[in-house]
Amino acid sequence: MKYLIDSIIRLDHWLEEHDFKGYEPRDGLSSKLTPLAFQNWFAKRVLQQLVLRCPFHIRPLIGVKPRMSMIGMGFLARGYIRMWNIDQELIWKKRAIYCLDWLIDNKIPGYNGACWGNNYDYTSRGGQLPKYTPTVVWTGLIGQAFLDGYEVFGDKRYLDVAISSCEFILKDLQHERYEKGICISYVPFNTSTIHNANMSGAALLSRTYSIIKRKELADVAREAMLFSCDCQLPNGAWYYGEADTYHWIDNWHTAYNLDSLRWYILSTARKFPSATPLVMRSSSPFSNKGDLPKFISFTLSGFISTPIT
Repeated sequence: MKYLIDSIIRLDHWLEEHDFKGYEPRDGLSSKLTPLAFQNWFAKRVLQQLVLRCPFHIRPLIGVKPRMSMIGMGFLARGYIRMWNIDQELIWKKRAIYCLDWLIDNKIPGYNGACWGNNYDYTSRGGQLPKYTPTVVWTGLIGQAFLDGYEVFGDKRYLDVAISSCEFILKDLQHERYEKGICISYVPFNTSTIHNANMSGAALLSRTYSIIKRKELADVAREAMLFSCDCQLPNGAWYYGEADTYHWIDNWHTAYNLDSLRWYILSTARKFPSATPLVMRSSSPFSNKGDLPKFISFTLSGFISTPIT
């Protein structure tokens, strides 16, 4: 335990020394080389992947600068709050409040509620996301940080931000209706059946419902969870998304799904018939012959499975 705490303290010192700024794995399109892609989707993907997979630190050489990350600040806020719960050291509370206040000041404007996304352009097989496009994944996870802050520090401002983020999910994102349930879209401008996005939104709605008892939040969360749980595979995993182009499985998105499902169950105490078996089936999901979870490492031609040891 002491080694873990010492590691966290060293990390905190590094963050302070670097003004909470760092590089993102997929920030390659912030490069000075991006104009050479001539707005071509494939060329942008190649550049982004080359920066991501370069065997040496190429970013400073091509103009990619470290910056503060919206989702990074959200995760840090949650981590600092947990540290405050452990030892009540005032520095952790100050750090958590700093992160939450920064997120309040850096919401993406123009929407019905508080929302966040990447502060760099991003492209993938699913299309292109311009910087400052809000996503339900980042908004859902950051909203959870504000609920943590409200529950631990008792500051109603943080609850108000989480409620505002629910308004973004309800009013700015599309809800595609299916035979069983709905799927909340990843971003405001299109529909997509991405399970960790759908379930992340549902988790924030359900946890906020548990505090303010607004029935609409619970109803939408339940419909979203019904859809994604109905799509779970027999081995306990999920495809990343339901479109053929998204038919891969990886451990971290399934972990997002399980964490969201856990928050739904804890927040609503409403268990549809398959909820508990779903969690149990996923306790050792999609294993290889060595019974180790898989990490999906993408290549330009597809992906390979690598066991994590």
